[in-house]
Amino acid sequence: MTMGSLNRDFGKMAVFIDGNNLFHAARSINIEIDYAKLLGVFCKYGPVLRAFFYTGVDENASKQQGFLLWMKRNGYKVVQKELKVFPDGTKRANLDVEIVVDMMTLSHSVDTIVLVSGDEDFTYALDSMAKRGRQIMLAGFRVNTSPILMDVADCFLDLETLIDEIVKEGGPGMPHDLYGTHTSTVKSSTLASRIAASHNSGTVPMPRAEEGILDGN
Repeated sequence: MTMGSLNRDFGKMAVFIDGNNLFHAARSINIEIDYAKLLGVFCKYGPVLRAFFYTGVDENASKQQGFLLWMKRNGYKVVQKELKVFPDGTKRANLDVEIVVDMMTLSHSVDTIVLVSGDEDFTYALDSMAKRGRQIMLAGFRVNTSPILMDVADCFLDLETLIDEIVKEGGPGMPHDLYGTHTSTVKSSTLASRIAASHNSGTVPMPRAEEGILDGN
Protein backbone atom coordinates (compact mmCIF):
# COMPACT_ATOMS: atom_id res chain seq x y z
CA MET A 1 0.00 0.00 0.00
CA THR A 2 1.27 3.44 -0.90
CA MET A 3 0.60 6.11 1.69
CA GLY A 4 0.57 9.84 1.10
CA SER A 5 3.42 12.02 2.27
CA LEU A 6 3.44 13.70 5.68
CA ASN A 7 5.03 16.73 4.01
CA ARG A 8 1.81 18.57 3.29
CA ASP A 9 -0.38 21.34 4.67
CA PHE A 10 -2.67 19.72 7.22
CA GLY A 11 -4.33 22.97 8.29
CA LYS A 12 -6.36 22.87 11.49
CA MET A 13 -6.35 19.45 13.14
CA ALA A 14 -8.39 17.49 15.68
CA VAL A 15 -6.83 14.47 17.39
CA PHE A 16 -8.80 11.44 18.59
CA ILE A 17 -6.94 8.85 20.68
CA ASP A 18 -8.41 5.41 21.28
CA GLY A 19 -6.76 5.13 24.69
CA ASN A 20 -7.15 1.42 25.29
CA ASN A 21 -6.04 0.50 21.77
CA LEU A 22 -2.93 2.68 21.95
CA PHE A 23 -2.01 1.56 25.44
CA HIS A 24 -2.07 -2.14 24.58
CA ALA A 25 -0.25 -1.57 21.28
CA ALA A 26 2.53 0.26 23.14
CA ARG A 27 2.66 -2.35 25.87
CA SER A 28 3.09 -5.09 23.24
CA ILE A 29 6.49 -3.59 22.38
CA ASN A 30 7.32 -2.84 26.01
CA ILE A 31 7.06 0.94 26.07
CA GLU A 32 4.88 3.51 27.79
CA ILE A 33 3.70 6.59 25.96
CA ASP A 34 4.39 10.07 27.27
CA TYR A 35 1.15 11.73 26.22
CA ALA A 36 2.49 15.27 26.48
CA LYS A 37 5.27 14.35 24.05
CA LEU A 38 2.79 12.62 21.75
CA LEU A 39 0.66 15.74 21.61
CA GLY A 40 3.78 17.74 20.81
CA VAL A 41 4.46 15.48 17.82
CA PHE A 42 1.03 16.22 16.35
CA CYS A 43 1.46 19.95 16.91
CA LYS A 44 4.49 19.86 14.62
CA TYR A 45 2.15 19.17 11.71
CA GLY A 46 -0.24 22.04 12.36
CA PRO A 47 -2.44 23.77 14.92
CA VAL A 48 -4.41 21.30 17.04
CA LEU A 49 -7.91 22.60 17.71
CA ARG A 50 -8.90 19.73 20.01
CA ALA A 51 -7.25 16.59 21.37
CA PHE A 52 -9.57 13.87 22.70
CA PHE A 53 -8.62 10.86 24.81
CA TYR A 54 -11.13 8.02 25.19
CA THR A 55 -11.00 5.37 27.91
CA GLY A 56 -13.02 3.10 30.14
CA VAL A 57 -12.89 3.99 33.82
CA ASP A 58 -13.34 2.43 37.22
CA GLU A 59 -14.64 5.30 39.34
CA ASN A 60 -13.34 3.59 42.48
CA ALA A 61 -9.76 3.55 41.19
CA SER A 62 -8.19 6.69 42.66
CA LYS A 63 -4.90 6.23 40.83
CA GLN A 64 -6.72 6.11 37.51
CA GLN A 65 -8.53 9.33 38.36
CA GLY A 66 -5.15 10.93 39.02
CA PHE A 67 -3.95 9.90 35.58
CA LEU A 68 -7.06 11.31 33.90
CA LEU A 69 -6.71 14.57 35.81
CA TRP A 70 -3.15 14.82 34.53
CA MET A 71 -4.42 14.30 30.98
CA LYS A 72 -7.03 17.06 31.37
CA ARG A 73 -4.37 19.47 32.65
CA ASN A 74 -2.02 18.66 29.81
CA GLY A 75 -4.07 19.48 26.75
CA TYR A 76 -6.59 16.64 26.47
CA LYS A 77 -10.36 16.49 26.64
CA VAL A 78 -11.02 13.15 28.34
CA VAL A 79 -14.09 11.18 27.30
CA GLN A 80 -14.75 8.32 29.67
CA LYS A 81 -17.26 5.55 30.19
CA GLU A 82 -17.67 3.35 33.22
CA LEU A 83 -16.46 -0.20 32.76
CA LYS A 84 -19.06 -2.96 32.58
CA VAL A 85 -18.43 -6.30 34.25
CA PHE A 86 -19.23 -9.28 32.00
CA PRO A 87 -20.20 -12.82 33.09
CA ASP A 88 -16.68 -14.10 32.46
CA GLY A 89 -15.33 -11.53 34.90
CA THR A 90 -13.77 -9.23 32.31
CA LYS A 91 -14.34 -5.49 32.38
CA ARG A 92 -14.86 -3.54 29.16
CA ALA A 93 -16.13 -0.20 27.93
CA ASN A 94 -16.70 0.39 24.24
CA LEU A 95 -16.24 4.02 23.17
CA ASP A 96 -16.31 3.53 19.39
CA VAL A 97 -19.60 5.42 19.07
CA GLU A 98 -18.30 8.37 21.09
CA ILE A 99 -15.16 8.55 18.96
CA VAL A 100 -17.10 8.46 15.69
CA VAL A 101 -19.67 11.04 16.81
CA ASP A 102 -16.95 13.46 17.95
CA MET A 103 -14.98 12.98 14.74
CA MET A 104 -18.04 13.67 12.60
CA THR A 105 -18.95 16.72 14.68
CA LEU A 106 -15.46 18.28 14.60
CA SER A 107 -14.95 17.44 10.93
CA HIS A 108 -16.93 20.58 10.06
CA SER A 109 -14.43 22.78 11.92
CA VAL A 110 -11.06 21.29 10.96
CA ASP A 111 -9.10 20.39 7.85
CA THR A 112 -7.57 17.16 9.14
CA ILE A 113 -8.87 14.34 11.32
CA VAL A 114 -6.13 12.51 13.24
CA LEU A 115 -7.14 9.09 14.54
CA VAL A 116 -4.80 7.22 16.85
CA SER A 117 -6.07 3.65 16.67
CA GLY A 118 -5.52 0.45 14.79
CA ASP A 119 -9.13 -0.74 14.99
CA GLU A 120 -10.66 -1.44 11.58
CA ASP A 121 -14.13 -0.69 12.99
CA PHE A 122 -13.39 2.97 12.24
CA THR A 123 -12.87 2.35 8.52
CA TYR A 124 -16.34 3.36 7.35
CA ALA A 125 -16.38 6.57 9.42
CA LEU A 126 -12.96 7.67 8.13
CA ASP A 127 -13.93 6.89 4.55
CA SER A 128 -17.09 8.97 4.96
CA MET A 129 -15.16 12.00 6.24
CA ALA A 130 -12.57 11.65 3.48
CA LYS A 131 -15.38 11.79 0.91
CA ARG A 132 -16.49 15.06 2.50
CA GLY A 133 -13.09 16.59 1.83
CA ARG A 134 -11.34 16.09 5.15
CA GLN A 135 -7.76 14.90 5.22
CA ILE A 136 -7.24 11.77 7.29
CA MET A 137 -4.06 11.11 9.25
CA LEU A 138 -3.90 7.71 10.89
CA ALA A 139 -1.35 7.19 13.67
CA GLY A 140 -0.33 4.07 15.52
CA PHE A 141 2.06 1.15 15.56
CA ARG A 142 2.04 -0.51 12.15
CA VAL A 143 2.09 -4.04 13.54
CA ASN A 144 -1.15 -3.34 15.45
CA THR A 145 -2.91 -1.32 12.75
CA SER A 146 -5.47 -2.82 10.39
CA PRO A 147 -4.41 -2.62 6.70
CA ILE A 148 -8.05 -1.93 5.83
CA LEU A 149 -8.00 1.12 8.08
CA MET A 150 -4.75 2.31 6.56
CA ASP A 151 -6.24 2.04 3.07
CA VAL A 152 -8.75 4.84 3.74
CA ALA A 153 -6.23 7.24 5.30
CA ASP A 154 -4.34 9.91 3.36
CA CYS A 155 -1.20 9.24 5.39
CA PHE A 156 0.03 7.02 8.19
CA LEU A 157 2.24 8.17 11.06
CA ASP A 158 4.08 5.09 12.31
CA LEU A 159 4.70 5.74 16.00
CA GLU A 160 7.30 3.00 16.11
CA THR A 161 9.59 5.27 14.09
CA LEU A 162 9.09 8.00 16.70
CA ILE A 163 9.69 5.99 19.86
CA ASP A 164 12.55 8.23 21.00
CA GLU A 165 10.22 11.24 20.72
CA ILE A 166 7.19 9.81 22.49
CA VAL A 167 8.44 7.27 25.00
CA LYS A 168 8.16 8.07 28.66
CA GLU A 169 11.53 8.58 30.34
CA GLY A 170 13.02 5.28 31.39
CA GLY A 171 11.78 3.61 28.18
CA PRO A 172 12.75 0.23 26.76
CA GLY A 173 15.47 -1.66 28.60
CA MET A 174 14.42 -0.35 32.01
CA PRO A 175 11.29 -2.33 32.87
CA HIS A 176 11.66 -1.59 36.59
CA ASP A 177 11.16 2.11 35.82
CA LEU A 178 8.87 1.79 32.84
CA TYR A 179 5.86 2.93 34.84
CA GLY A 180 7.54 5.42 37.12
CA THR A 181 6.41 8.95 37.91
CA HIS A 182 8.31 11.08 35.47
CA THR A 183 7.22 14.71 35.33
CA SER A 184 6.16 15.85 31.88
CA THR A 185 4.28 19.08 31.39
CA VAL A 186 2.86 21.01 28.47
CA LYS A 187 4.31 24.52 28.66
CA SER A 188 1.85 27.33 28.10
CA SER A 189 4.19 28.98 25.59
CA THR A 190 4.11 25.95 23.29
CA LEU A 191 1.28 23.44 23.27
CA ALA A 192 -1.35 25.07 25.44
CA SER A 193 -1.56 28.13 23.23
CA ARG A 194 -2.27 25.86 20.26
CA ILE A 195 -4.84 23.62 21.92
CA ALA A 196 -8.13 25.21 22.82
CA ALA A 197 -9.03 22.35 25.16
CA SER A 198 -5.95 22.68 27.33
CA HIS A 199 -6.54 22.98 31.07
CA ASN A 200 -2.86 22.99 32.04
CA SER A 201 -2.27 24.91 35.25
CA GLY A 202 1.21 23.87 36.27
CA THR A 203 3.57 20.98 36.72
CA VAL A 204 1.75 17.73 37.41
CA PRO A 205 3.59 14.39 37.71
CA MET A 206 2.44 11.94 35.07
CA PRO A 207 0.97 8.87 36.80
CA ARG A 208 1.42 5.36 35.50
CA ALA A 209 -0.48 4.93 32.25
CA GLU A 210 -1.52 1.42 33.20
CA GLU A 211 -3.34 2.94 36.16
CA GLY A 212 -5.28 5.27 33.90
CA ILE A 213 -6.22 2.97 31.05
CA LEU A 214 -8.28 -0.08 31.80
CA ASP A 215 -9.64 -2.65 29.38
CA GLY A 216 -12.17 -1.10 27.07
CA ASN A 217 -13.03 -0.20 23.50
